[in-house]
Amino acid sequence: MLPQISVIIPAYNRAHCISRAIQSVLAQTVPAAQILVIDDGSTDGTAELIRSSFGSSVQLLSHITNSGAAAARNTGMQAASGDYIAWLDSDDQWLPEKLEQQLAALSSNPMLAAVCSAFKYVDRNGRETIHIPKDRSPWASGLLFGCDIAPGTTLLVRRDAALAIGPLDTRLPRYEDWDWLLRFTIKYELGLTTTPLAKVHRESRPSVKIVKISVDYFIDKYQREFGTLGIIGSRRALSRMWLDVAWAYKISEHNYDLAKKYFWKAICITPLQGPGVYAAFINSIYLSLFSGSRPKIS
Repeated sequence: MLPQISVIIPAYNRAHCISRAIQSVLAQTVPAAQILVIDDGSTDGTAELIRSSFGSSVQLLSHITNSGAAAARNTGMQAASGDYIAWLDSDDQWLPEKLEQQLAALSSNPMLAAVCSAFKYVDRNGRETIHIPKDRSPWASGLLFGCDIAPGTTLLVRRDAALAIGPLDTRLPRYEDWDWLLRFTIKYELGLTTTPLAKVHRESRPSVKIVKISVDYFIDKYQREFGTLGIIGSRRALSRMWLDVAWAYKISEHNYDLAKKYFWKAICITPLQGPGVYAAFINSIYLSLFSGSRPKIS
């Protein structure tokens, strides 16, 4: 008898794309026993679409007000009844053998309590690029340098282990899945398959405010852990986080003055950056001089 799997899909105003996510679960070669969609206070008819299109095949749970992805996943975790829990972002999709291959990976190595996978990154123009994440094991320290395994869509975890770690941190409007996975890897073993088993779509970018709040909180929360990486390691990890802020200002808000500020901050912490970072920094200087960009309160 195959293990029972509960799928958790948090959703906020996803009427335009959530059917794709749910259909990809229904198309799995190993069927999910429970599909939980948590409608997080949507105002675009997401809940009505799910009821009319999927009926009893989906268990719909609703938040009256928008509470964030962490709170939505927590609601799903509390309602999950399967032996395993799988996360899926509402704008992403799984490839048909995703659950089957991950169950096989877990059964072949009893030391593992969870597994993530490579995936196909899909840009706004529909172009696909295979992304094979870095193996950062031991993950409890390796994940401090970044999380590129898209756990919000690729994670399959034993339910008993997930419940032992506890809820996601609702104070994080971003990085909540990364934060939870960091706590998970302190206690349990995480596996990584290099076969792409999902498609991660990036149709929109988070606001600068959300990125900045999350970076500030994340750095404060893991200050002690960053310190265990040594001087060079901790500086590299912190630099990567400030680069997130820099890119957010540059791409999401086109505020080149603040983008320049945070690129420079990241470079000062760790001068050894890739050529793309220096190119973006120089480009931000140019654009701040000639585009009329003005600083905003950070």
